[in-house]
Formats: sequence, structure tokens, C-alpha cells
Amino acid sequence: MNKFILPVLILSAVLFVSCDDSLNPKADFAEEYVLYGVIRADTTFQTVYLSRSYSVDGYDASENTTDPAIQGATVKLTVNNKTVYTLAEGSTTRTDTSRYSTSFSYYYIDNYKPKDEDEIEITATLSNGVVLKSSSVVPPISYLYYETSTTVYNPTENLSGNMSSLSFAWKFLTIQDDDDIYYFLPRLEINYYKTENPDVKLKVKVPLYFLTDEGTSVPIYPTVSNKTSAVFDYDSIVNILNSISEGDDNKGNYIIDRAEFTLLFVDKNLAAYLASENTFADEFSVRVDAADFSNIDGGLGLFGSVAIKKTKVTISKLFIQDFGYKTTY
Repeated sequence: MNKFILPVLILSAVLFVSCDDSLNPKADFAEEYVLYGVIRADTTFQTVYLSRSYSVDGYDASENTTDPAIQGATVKLTVNNKTVYTLAEGSTTRTDTSRYSTSFSYYYIDNYKPKDEDEIEITATLSNGVVLKSSSVVPPISYLYYETSTTVYNPTENLSGNMSSLSFAWKFLTIQDDDDIYYFLPRLEINYYKTENPDVKLKVKVPLYFLTDEGTSVPIYPTVSNKTSAVFDYDSIVNILNSISEGDDNKGNYIIDRAEFTLLFVDKNLAAYLASENTFADEFSVRVDAADFSNIDGGLGLFGSVAIKKTKVTISKLFIQDFGYKTTY
């Protein structure tokens, strides 16, 4: 199914592997059930994944070659205590067949686009009678506006003698209650491609800054927090632009497109999950090494929601040409 968001598949796939890794096959085995779903406010297509833990003869969970995905369940989303959506079963071709050769199974609907502060409850009733439940409140993305927004980046030296940073800051249109705490994960990416393969679009993530540790530059990326701003240093942008063609003298082979700033406005469930793992790769392809967080009643896993705000950033053409690159604009 073409509408399926593959990064979400990656996240859910890794999630049940983390449960396997924590399993001691020499102890008494107790089957656990896993539900994973992130409801997205930017689409009508929502997916949920169900799985189970399993035992193997030895200590290597990767020896299992039977997909532990759960089929035949009844999965329902209830919105604002009144509208009920029943998810259908779907499948998609697996990109990595090194372990499982069968299709990737999931549950989906394609007729629900969340609104600000929708209260969502999920209930998954398995064929053996086990019920998995959780809930979320959709972040109110339309309440936000940018107080500072760098949509055209043309670095110039400021009064302090430093080159300009690229920055965003956001506020709420309405006054929020003192006990309202919202969580954000900002991200800046530079898009590009190579002349010999223009159909393959590439992107590189920009850190906030580089920290020098014992002579080594360590990139520091944004993490999930309640901060309402993100500032990307000039030196960080320069380092990333240089890294695009590192080791290649043919700089004119690289075509830089506009950068993109993405603000992920996450609910408290997804915020806690991301904070506990302290890692974030591409959009929702989270790498999980331990099941440190779960908000599923009756099982394990994650159910949360996210709203997304994206803004294009045009980097000065002359600035890009200083690196020997070409631009699409």
C-alpha cells in the first residue's frame, strides 16, 4: 500500500526486537503483547502495529524467522468519546528480508485526520481475548506561530563579529494554562542531489552546534524538550555543507536544494518515549535498544500523537557557490 509511511514501519519493527533482546530464554517464558502506533495530524492515513514476544532455544533472538506480528485482532480508535473508527488489516512488501520473508502486517484507517486536542483512545482486542488499551491528546499545532523564522538564510557578520545563526522561535496564539506543558523536537535538514542521479534525493541533518571534545568535533542535535526555540550555528551549517562532498573534488557535481525546518509537536507519550531512548533518526524511525518506556495497558509498547509544521529555508545562492556547489534556484 503506497500510502503506508515506511519509517513508522521501521520504528515498530525495531520496537518488538527490543522486547526480544530483553528476553532471557532460560527463564520461564511469559508471552507479552506489543502495540505500537503514532497518530499523525498531517495525514488521514493512520497505522497501528501489533506483535508478541517469543522464545528461542538459545540466547540469540535473531534465530527466530517467524514474524511475531499479530493478525486477526479488532482494533478501534475512539475520538472524543463519540466517533469510533475500526482499523482494517493491511500488509506491505518488506524491504529487509534477511530475517522475515513474509509481508509486513499492520492495521490501518484512511479516513481520520486528527484535529487540535482530539482525545484519542485505542483498543486492540486480540483473538485470545487479551485487550490492549492506551490514549493520547493531539497536540494543538494550529495554536502555534513563528515569532522568529529564518526562511532566507544569507549569513552576515553581526556587531559582535560572529556570523549569523539560523534560528526559529515559536509561540502560542492563545494564553495557555499554567499547567500545560508541551514538547517539541525541531530539526533542520539540507536537501541535495548529485548530477548523475537527480532522481535520488538526499538530505543531511544539521546539528545545533559542534562540541569539541579532546580534539574531536561532536555534533549536538536538538532533543525533545519544552523549549520554544532552536538556533543553528553558522559553523555548524558550514561543517555540514562541507561534509556533503567530503573526499570528492568534483564539487560542481552536487546540487543543493532548499533546506527544511521541521517542528515536531509531540504529545507527552511520544515525548517520554523519545526522551527515554535519547535518540531520533529520520522521521519516526526511532532506534530502540531497551524497552524503557511503555504506555500500553495490558501489554507493552507506545501509543502517541504528533503534529508537524514544516518551513522551507532558502540558503543564499552565493553562499552555496562558495563551496563549489550548484543550486536548484
